[in-house]
Amino acid sequence: MTKSEQHRTPPTTGADTSARQPVQPPTVSDARPSTYPLPQQPIRRPIRLAIVAGYALIREALEELFAHQDEVDIVASGATPAEAVNLVRAEELDALLLVHTGSAMDELDIVQRVGALDRNTRLLVLSTETSESSALRMLRAGAHGILVPETTADTVTEALHTVHRGEMYLTRDLQRACAERYLGVAPDRSPEDNLTDREYQVLRLLANGYINREIAEQLGVGVKTIDTHRANLLRKLGLRHNVDLVRFAIRQRLVEP
Repeated sequence: MTKSEQHRTPPTTGADTSARQPVQPPTVSDARPSTYPLPQQPIRRPIRLAIVAGYALIREALEELFAHQDEVDIVASGATPAEAVNLVRAEELDALLLVHTGSAMDELDIVQRVGALDRNTRLLVLSTETSESSALRMLRAGAHGILVPETTADTVTEALHTVHRGEMYLTRDLQRACAERYLGVAPDRSPEDNLTDREYQVLRLLANGYINREIAEQLGVGVKTIDTHRANLLRKLGLRHNVDLVRFAIRQRLVEP
């Protein structure tokens, strides 16, 4: 054996070779802790709803309808137009469901007064009016949805959620009427379309049997103002007497016979 061979380092057997092995990247399951938090779903608070209906039976039925719905919270109820306005003014409401109040002040006037408060309350009206003219006037005044007396309980619920989402809720007939007006293909204008909103209200109240003094008290104006509206009605509609106004309103389905 040569001298150089005596100083050669012999190969080792069974030595640890892990340092020379490639390091495997961690898997997803290794990198993410088992307690990794899931994304939190936003908590939706219930719709804050007030119900105003002139008849206790209707009001209680609507309250019962929404009492078992977790997504709706009935925060107040009322029976008169004044209560409707006060509730919108005092409460942080998401929606107001308005049903006929049984007073001389019709839905159009209440819608106008609520709209004048400039709140974010969505206004859903279950109207006793069946004419397209009345419904379109309420929409222009600030209503966000119109329901008719034949509406089912499921439809009322659907309509409430629709207006709360920021959409409009209209019956199929109203959708057609609005589309025809927008496209300019609507039939010839009805005579009542030429009336102002106030003249239209006075017409309906006269046709329902209220005298000028009662109408003035309900609308908060003077009797002479109502006299002027009545004269304008007769002139614009080409009529002569109050009896003619009643017949006209019934024929145009502005009031129930």
